[in-house]
Amino acid sequence: MDSLIEIFHIDWRLLLAQIINFGVAFSALYFFALKPLQKVMAERSNKIAKSLDQSKEIEKRLTEANEEYRREIFKAKAEAAGIVEKAALVGEEKKKEMLAQAKQEIETLVERQKAEMENEKNRISGEIKKEVAGLVAESVEKILEKEIDEKKNEEIIKEILAKK
Repeated sequence: MDSLIEIFHIDWRLLLAQIINFGVAFSALYFFALKPLQKVMAERSNKIAKSLDQSKEIEKRLTEANEEYRREIFKAKAEAAGIVEKAALVGEEKKKEMLAQAKQEIETLVERQKAEMENEKNRISGEIKKEVAGLVAESVEKILEKEIDEKKNEEIIKEILAKK
């Protein structure tokens, strides 16, 4: 080993001093740099882990909120369908009501027109009877060849009208 020390020019005192220097430098770096750095890294790891846990919690809440949203949408759609169905029923009932009212109005109008037609028929019938009576009176006059006075003419007309 002596030959090895002579070949590489190793001085054991210098080597011992370097080992002590290395130990002092390592201890100083360990206590003043590595330990605080490890502490900061541990804190950062904890923050990251905490953030991951929070993100999982947020994701879980988001999933729950989405499910709640879907349920509410489904519920709202069902409610809307019920409202539409109810509106359709109300509309159908209103339609029936309006049809019944229209039928009633038509029946009333038909009855009124029938009554007017009956009145017109009676009026025209009365006029025709008067005219026929007048024609009959003229015919009778011509047949008898004498003139009947107005009073007699009206009596004959009334008799004829009374018979019919």
